[in-house]
Amino acid sequence: MHPSTAPQLAAQGLGSSGAVTVNVATVGLQSHAQFAEAYHPATPVRLLDTRGATGGVTGPVAGGHSVTLTAAGTHGVPTGASAVVLNVGATTTKASGSLTVSTHGNSGSSVTGPYWTTGQTASAQIVLPLVDGKVVLRNTSRSSANLIADLVGWYGPTASGSQFQPVTPARILNTHTGAGSGKIAKLGAHATLKLKVTGAHGVPVSGVSAVDLNLTVPSPSGTGYLVAYADGASRPGVHSVDFTSGHSVANRALVKVGADGEIDLYNAGSTSVDVYADLLGDYGVHPVG
Repeated sequence: MHPSTAPQLAAQGLGSSGAVTVNVATVGLQSHAQFAEAYHPATPVRLLDTRGATGGVTGPVAGGHSVTLTAAGTHGVPTGASAVVLNVGATTTKASGSLTVSTHGNSGSSVTGPYWTTGQTASAQIVLPLVDGKVVLRNTSRSSANLIADLVGWYGPTASGSQFQPVTPARILNTHTGAGSGKIAKLGAHATLKLKVTGAHGVPVSGVSAVDLNLTVPSPSGTGYLVAYADGASRPGVHSVDFTSGHSVANRALVKVGADGEIDLYNAGSTSVDVYADLLGDYGVHPVG
């Protein structure tokens, strides 16, 4: 992983019945071990939640205002980490808007996180370079919203870690067809689904620390969120995908893998939902020179 920045790129008319604008922000690249920095999946933990005192900020963040969050030097992330992977979100939103996450002290390095409509809870996973271990979350809405940030992992020039191994993208879970789960059934409310992610589709049988997935909840009939985490670990109090009734939603998820090669998907909503998981690659544990 090489943290960097690039201009945003706009395009129109991609994958929609109407014209859309697509913004692409480059924050890094994956490379061989001799050029790249190792990835370290973390046990997911909440760093910021303005609904309480988590992260040192209490109360909704006004529209157009920012909060600064320390991401390095805490929860196992070293002070010398070069980039951090966060799940960022907004809830109790009073107007439509979006969340921008920027490198502290460097306004040119920023990533746009989730967009939301009034009253919607929305989240997105982002990777951001670090300068002094801090990031800045800005509420671009005209009204207030509570902001959330969960730690997923970090990159750094350490003596050991994980290298990214891309695979041909493959859908490894589809509860609507039974693929990956072995049965045609939605993931029930407050239920957990175990998903084997190693030993197939180009992923090694062992030595895998994390998988890179795209998780989708298509047309849910209720509101809630999914939690993706390593099998055998305690379920963390974080969000991987937030969904609202009637709106299909997808989110990238770098998920730590359990010792048995499985991950767990927990439906925290009050209704059953279908879940798709698309595999993009895995992180293999290798020494880094």
